[in-house]
Amino acid sequence: MIGDLARRAAPSGRGRLLDLACGTGQLAFPLRDWFTDVWAVDAEPGMTEVVRAKADAVGAAHVRAVTARTEDLDAEPGSFELIVIGNAFHRLNRLQVAQRAYTWLKPGGCLALCWSTSPWAGPWDWQQALDRLLRSWQNTLGASGRVPPGWDRERQQDPDHQVLSRAGFDVAGRHEFSVEYHWTIPVGSRVTAGTYMHGSPRGGAARDRHRQRPRRHTDPPTPPGDAQERRDRCAPPCRTGVQTARVTWILPAEEHGC
Repeated sequence: MIGDLARRAAPSGRGRLLDLACGTGQLAFPLRDWFTDVWAVDAEPGMTEVVRAKADAVGAAHVRAVTARTEDLDAEPGSFELIVIGNAFHRLNRLQVAQRAYTWLKPGGCLALCWSTSPWAGPWDWQQALDRLLRSWQNTLGASGRVPPGWDRERQQDPDHQVLSRAGFDVAGRHEFSVEYHWTIPVGSRVTAGTYMHGSPRGGAARDRHRQRPRRHTDPPTPPGDAQERRDRCAPPCRTGVQTARVTWILPAEEHGC
């Protein structure tokens, strides 16, 4: 998705990127090499602290973390070649943000709304169980009110593309990229549970490395056949989920001719 977005937006390599409601910088960092200046903006100080730490860790001095509400951000007209919003447009004042983004873009610039599904979004029993668990922790931590109430009904009645059209944008396209992951969580493993966390794309590789590791003389002996068979029978089946990343809209300003 990142590569396709960069090809379609065609940044000059000398411009500036704006990642609104950036979170941990999941868009800002993979896109940073196409720009000489990156603004990663989020209203939550905890998120911008993460961005600063990541920028320091990878030596990305041109990634600037800005703590501000998108609706209050101070930016000059024509400042950015590309503006991205990842999984957050529904949390913002959509029309106000779209109108401000329109003025912030350079001629030929684009606005991309990027969305992705989560491992716990799906019909499988384990996905629904994980969703309930996450919701319970959100309620416990008081973090369940970050999305405005009724946001889904509002978007159905006034879809994003209509909001953006009123702000002056034309829809340039919608593109989806699906990836299927298979997760297997064995029982009785001596590897820490975190290695096999639901949704970890590294789980399979870590599991294979664990199985291939030479046995040391300090390791416990292999259980007898009947015990091993019982362990195998108790192992859960492979959990399968499909995650989708998509650029919902890439929207250039109508007069820009992009």
